[in-house]
Amino acid sequence: RRTAPIKVRIAPWRSALATPMMSSVKTLRHWLGRLGKDTLYLLTGLPMGILTFTVAVTGWSTGLGLLITLIGFPVLLVTALAIRGLSHVERFRAELVADERLRPRYHEPELLRLRGSLLARCGDAAAAEVSLRRAIELARTRQARAWELRAATTLAALLRREGRQDEGQSLLRPIYGWFTEGFELPDLREARALLVEVG
Repeated sequence: RRTAPIKVRIAPWRSALATPMMSSVKTLRHWLGRLGKDTLYLLTGLPMGILTFTVAVTGWSTGLGLLITLIGFPVLLVTALAIRGLSHVERFRAELVADERLRPRYHEPELLRLRGSLLARCGDAAAAEVSLRRAIELARTRQARAWELRAATTLAALLRREGRQDEGQSLLRPIYGWFTEGFELPDLREARALLVEVG
C-alpha cells in the first residue's frame, strides 16, 4: 500500500521574506569583507611607507657616497632592485583591495600596435585597423609621439595595401610633421619612406 507524499506548504509571506533577507546577508558579507581588506591595507600602509623610504634614502645616500670607490655601484644597484621589489609588493597590496590585477599600462599603445600588425598578417584587416586606431588614440592621449608615429605608420601601410593610400597619407603626414629632429631614427625613416612612396 502506497502512502501519498506529504505536501508541505510554505506560507507565502515566509518565501517573500526569505529572498530579500538572503540578498541582505550577501550584501552585508560583501561589505564586511571589503571593510576588512581596506582596513588591512591602511594598517600595513604606514609600515610599508616607512620601510620603502628608509631603504631608498639609506641605499641612495650610501651608494652615492661610495661612488668614488667601486662599492658604490653595487650598493646603488641593490637599492634600485630593493625599491623595485617593494613596488611589486605595493602593487600586490593594491590588487587585493581593488579585486583585480593591476599592471603598468605605459606600453599599451605599442601592444595594441603589435596586435594590429599580427591581425593584419593573419588577414583580418578590419580588426587590425580597429586595434591600430585604438593604439593611435591611446598614444595621443598620453602624448607618446613616438608610439603614435609607429602605430600611424603601421596603419598607413595597412591602408595602402587595402587601396586607401590617400587616407593613410592624410593620417601619417601630420604626425610625421610634429618631429623636428631625429630623422635618422628607424621609425622616422620608415614613415618618411612610406610618405614618399605613397605621395
